[in-house]
Amino acid sequence: MLKEHKGYEGNIYVDYYIAVMREFSEKEAITCLTTNCTLTYGELDKITNQLNHKLRADGLQKNDVVMVCLFNTWHFPVSMLGSWKTPCIFSPINFRLAPGEIALHLEDSKPKVFIWDSFLDQTIKKALQLSKHHPQILLSTGESSVEGASKFEDYYKDCSQEDPDIEDRLMEVLDPFEDEIMRHYTSGTTGVAKGTVETSLAIMQMDWSIIVVNNVNWNDKAMNITPWFHQGGIILPTTILLSGGHLFGFPLTGFNPGVALDIIEKHKLTLVWGAPVTFNALAAEQRKKPRDLSSLRWICTMGSPLSKEEFLEWSEVLCKNIFNGYGTTETRMDLNLRSDIHPVAEKAGSAGRPVPFCQVRVIKVRPGERVEPYELVAKDGKEVGQVIAKSAHQFLGYYNRPELNSEKLYKGWFYSGDLATWDKDGFITIKGRTDDMIQSGAEKVYPVPVEECLMRHPKVKDAFVVPLPHEKWGQAVAAYVVPKEGEEITVEELDRHCVEDPYLANYTRPRYYQIVEEQMPYTATGKKLHYVMAERAKKEHEKFVPIPSEQQKS
Repeated sequence: MLKEHKGYEGNIYVDYYIAVMREFSEKEAITCLTTNCTLTYGELDKITNQLNHKLRADGLQKNDVVMVCLFNTWHFPVSMLGSWKTPCIFSPINFRLAPGEIALHLEDSKPKVFIWDSFLDQTIKKALQLSKHHPQILLSTGESSVEGASKFEDYYKDCSQEDPDIEDRLMEVLDPFEDEIMRHYTSGTTGVAKGTVETSLAIMQMDWSIIVVNNVNWNDKAMNITPWFHQGGIILPTTILLSGGHLFGFPLTGFNPGVALDIIEKHKLTLVWGAPVTFNALAAEQRKKPRDLSSLRWICTMGSPLSKEEFLEWSEVLCKNIFNGYGTTETRMDLNLRSDIHPVAEKAGSAGRPVPFCQVRVIKVRPGERVEPYELVAKDGKEVGQVIAKSAHQFLGYYNRPELNSEKLYKGWFYSGDLATWDKDGFITIKGRTDDMIQSGAEKVYPVPVEECLMRHPKVKDAFVVPLPHEKWGQAVAAYVVPKEGEEITVEELDRHCVEDPYLANYTRPRYYQIVEEQMPYTATGKKLHYVMAERAKKEHEKFVPIPSEQQKS
């Protein structure tokens, strides 16, 4: 009996969205600042019903994937909720990816539906040409040159706005503990795209945690100045739309801090999420030309810890309440540093303490060995260990990557690869990564895919990609390049090669180069010792030559 009936029917998480859309039917739900379009909750319900009707008519069902490559426009939440009503797996991917990278995502998830922003049309066209998988349904937000593509709104415009067979939908049990509802993609040291299997329970648990911690409610007006496709970016849309609040979609084709501040002032926003580098730009602009930001209740940031100087600056010129979160694509958010309950001036620089219903530990590091979850480092703020986490809001595992699941998941704990210390009060400070990730602004860059691109140049013998300290972005992507014997290569050639490579995203390409002749450091088993070269780069940063576009900025 228990196997047949677990105490719930239907999709608890999506049913709650539906209840909110009908309870607040006349209230504004989404304002898309890119298209100057506003949808009420009632209109959002009707449009997602239409999309649901059409997807079902085209044969989509549970476990089918709807992949989107979208900016922060109204199409994103409509695609998300329409997919979940069906119920399909919603998979948002990075719109900054190169065509070859998008092709790899398509081949991995094999989506039946692929939706993209028309601004990306040429990139998507090339990606579809490179991909071995061709989605059944191709939708663009505008006119498209892609063969077989339809305009997003035209796809469902003739469908009913009523709930498609509500009784059948309610009986389509979507197990919140086991059934996948969303798949984000995260890169690793191998450069191979990895999809995270996420359940409605995991998303719901994180949403309610944020709602409670930040007192998110129907009076809130909120905006991300970061992409919604990020795990840390999508948290705000889901929590706001669950709460009956008003979500604003910030234009992402170009960031202007003055425009962002004008939007906050004009619309009297109460919550704004962004990367630390974003808030630094907002603070500088606010100093130059003050706006009325008195409506702000919270500013929330993820991606990297904030310094004491940043905290003091933001709290003075932007908002008194500051929330900084730490997490991974796999675990959403594990730690936070909050100005209302934590001694931020003292603890700034740390990632904070665990969010509600989440356990986080720092365990010892022994290369090549499995360290048990109980083997903790000292809480002295000095001993460095690996961060592990366990919560109801973490992913179930990687899609189609069993070998990674056994490596990263152990006894219910996720082994993050992040290196950190923790102090006697439990505040955790991130020191780096075991996998040599580079954090450039809000984006994570991994050395291996960039090195592979450089190695595809016919004149390159070897390449090491390392972080270089950068005043604005925290870290910039830099590369040591060894030319083949008898060859000469210039920075201009290398940069042009990276720009033209279809498998390398533009934001990941090196901004600085040092061309060297000596042998690069490897282990006895042939693995690159990135940390050795990263330390060297810190000491000789003046030897690196910037690419032409960086030279023009200086």
